Amino acid sequence: MSRLKMFASHPLALLLSGLLFSAALSPTPVYALFGAKAVPNPEWTSVAAHPDYLPPRYILGVGVAKSTKDQTKDRLTADQNAFVEIVRQISADVSSAITIETLEVQNGRVDSYWERASAGSKVRSSLSVNGLTIVDRHYDAKEKVYYALGMLDRRIAADPYMRQRDQIKSEFVSHQETAKQFEAEGNVFQAIFSLRDAYRAACRYQDVLPALQLVAGPAQQVLGIAPDPEAPSAADVLSSLSASLAGMRLQIERGNGQAFVHNRPLREPLAVKLTTGGDRMIPVEGVSVEFRFQLGSGSLLPMTKATDNQGLSSTLVQKVINPDGGSCAVSASLYFRELFDHGVHAGQWNSRIPATPMTVLFDLPKKKAPVGIEVLTVVANKSVFPGHPATTQGLLAARLAQAGFVPATNVDPERMNSKATPEAQLAMLGPNVNILVFGEITSDSVNDAMGMRVCNLGGSLKAFRVTDGKPLATLSFDRIRGFGVQDANAREDAYKKAGEDLAERLIEALLAAYE
Repeated sequence: MSRLKMFASHPLALLLSGLLFSAALSPTPVYALFGAKAVPNPEWTSVAAHPDYLPPRYILGVGVAKSTKDQTKDRLTADQNAFVEIVRQISADVSSAITIETLEVQNGRVDSYWERASAGSKVRSSLSVNGLTIVDRHYDAKEKVYYALGMLDRRIAADPYMRQRDQIKSEFVSHQETAKQFEAEGNVFQAIFSLRDAYRAACRYQDVLPALQLVAGPAQQVLGIAPDPEAPSAADVLSSLSASLAGMRLQIERGNGQAFVHNRPLREPLAVKLTTGGDRMIPVEGVSVEFRFQLGSGSLLPMTKATDNQGLSSTLVQKVINPDGGSCAVSASLYFRELFDHGVHAGQWNSRIPATPMTVLFDLPKKKAPVGIEVLTVVANKSVFPGHPATTQGLLAARLAQAGFVPATNVDPERMNSKATPEAQLAMLGPNVNILVFGEITSDSVNDAMGMRVCNLGGSLKAFRVTDGKPLATLSFDRIRGFGVQDANAREDAYKKAGEDLAERLIEALLAAYE
């Protein structure tokens, strides 16, 4: 039992493989093919030439095997050596190197030998060669040497690669035409997907050419194989890709610069427009845009939305959360990750795809109170226990000033700190006051908890427009706790926390009232 495998490599990194051959079982008796009777050696045993198989279309190879006691093995060895010689000539066309291993062959009956010789002579690689045949044999009884004449028909070998080349070119042209159609319709991502298919086809086309040139060799002109001036070009596809990406624009359509009120929605949606074609501004449909808070936080619905037939994508800001900071910012981004290729030729394609998103930024300033709105803040202690309403009142006034409201002038809040009704309070205001904020706080007795004094507060707060007495805000709170070592400390801490709780909600309500 023996084994033969043939591998070829060349500068184009093609391995010669799939070496197929047919050697049909001849009806001629075996003794006549490799007979013991001495006959003159045919000319091809010394010079690999035959009048029926002329170059460059045909390649001939002579295989030689010394006689042993195993005739089946000897015959097979001669056949295989003929094939190896042809392989050497093919590989020489591209300066290849060949290494020879072994191929298992079942000894025994003649029909079993032919079956194994035709089915087993294959090597693993990406290149398969058809048209390889044993056309003549001879046995030199004097020298005890077996000869086999192998032949490769380059036309048969080249035919599958020519068909594959033409099929790939047809696919390339189809993908290019589809890309142009999508581009004209503004479906730029679909156009790029088709360009990606065209790029893959162009790369496959270039992969087929070395194999075709390898098997066709110097017979390319005879076989009608010539350079194609309209051959698929990966470089042309990459240029089209770059042009498509360069012509895309993402612009803010509306919603930028809206002033927000903490914890409230924006009145208008944030909208962007995606176009292609540069200055032609062709709307791009069906591309997802992602919206995200970059400064501040909040709620966006939806966070991702595809562009419509006008190239528009938008989101609603349902809530903005930024109680202490300044402006908020929302980004609208177009990501290109779905355009990447993951095939064997992805490198050049992916190098043209932007690694970072195309992004525009919506600036959302924090809303300020209208200029010149004076607010008088009055907080009364409605409890029988001593309290610190001035702490709550001062904190509310300071926070309102930070929001842009003006502390009331020519009015003494301490004089207003009474148990009078809001209507009575309004009657006591000066002419410049626009808003009265009137709060009432009730405290419980101070209790002890785990070695600390605890004060519980509850109450309400209302804001009125002075001109017509219209309520602008109505707030309430319950069980705000203050802690301290002494009763006074616990009460002061509770009144401070009440001011912090009320300030945020009061400012939100007043700013909303002036939208």
